[in-house]
Amino acid sequence: MAEVNKRRRRLIKGIAAAASLALLAPHGRNKLRNGKIHILFQFSAHVTKEDAAQLDETMDAFKPHVICYENAGASTETADEFDRVLIDKQRGRASSTRYADYMAQLERVIRKHGVIPYGLERFEKVVAPPTDKDKDEAWARFTYGEPEKAIVAHRQYLLAHAQFQVKRENHIRARLERLQEELEERFPHLQKEPEIRVVVKYGTGHEGLHNRSSEMGFKAITVQKPTDTVYSLTEQYWNSATAGKAKELTDEKVGQIMLNNILAGQLREKIGLTTRDADLISNHLIQKTPGSAFRKISREFGKLPDNVPNPLQEFHSIIRRNGIPMPTTKEEAQAYKQKHSLH
Repeated sequence: MAEVNKRRRRLIKGIAAAASLALLAPHGRNKLRNGKIHILFQFSAHVTKEDAAQLDETMDAFKPHVICYENAGASTETADEFDRVLIDKQRGRASSTRYADYMAQLERVIRKHGVIPYGLERFEKVVAPPTDKDKDEAWARFTYGEPEKAIVAHRQYLLAHAQFQVKRENHIRARLERLQEELEERFPHLQKEPEIRVVVKYGTGHEGLHNRSSEMGFKAITVQKPTDTVYSLTEQYWNSATAGKAKELTDEKVGQIMLNNILAGQLREKIGLTTRDADLISNHLIQKTPGSAFRKISREFGKLPDNVPNPLQEFHSIIRRNGIPMPTTKEEAQAYKQKHSLH
């Protein structure tokens, strides 16, 4: 256990150091490198077609030459292929994943306005995100009534994904620093433009990308982001990691994060709340929940017989017995929001 704790501390320090180095590196040499670019950062969710809908208004008002879209961990080769897919109607849909509706709308907007798509992430080789193996293991251990093993597995999942996000954002910042050079080399007609207008369209979890943009020599910078974003505890941890402020994940904190995910998942998938409302209520519930609750709930759930008629109902009963008044219907959820002034 002592050796495991040492490795964990080294991993956390490594995440923080990587992010801090990227934030503190000198960038005076790039003062004029992007002198023709007016860059507009637009942050939003990126799952539904509605998430991409605001792009239409942005295109009409800003009239960009280029849109840099999110292409997590792509290599140069796969980024080039995806750029072609986004503008070529004959190639079909760009995505068959959970982001398919968003990407279909993004394709439509790009083709309608004739803007150049350019994936920002262009690693030498594809950098695949960590698998959900540890996350799945954590959930299994939780249901078996083994909270300590669940905490160990979920901590590994959180740390691995934090490393992935830090690596991505360091890479993206490096590309932004020489964006004009890249765009003019790849699209020579842009060299004749007195101003190159670029939209950077990324998810709300990457809002920190623009924080250092004033040091990159852009002609002008505009930022559009929602004012009502709600971050789950998982997202809050990853955001702190990319900002170089990752703190040690104590057992209690990991248990809180995992319980936060479980509650939000139930609210979203079982009673049909939006992701935002599910996170809003789940975050509030966790604030009022003692740190010991995760272990108690796991152990009680693990004692249920395999043939229990309605495991979901039993789970809700266990949650409530442990002092968590989780809504079980949309009406209860709305009443909870009103009672606690959650907006």
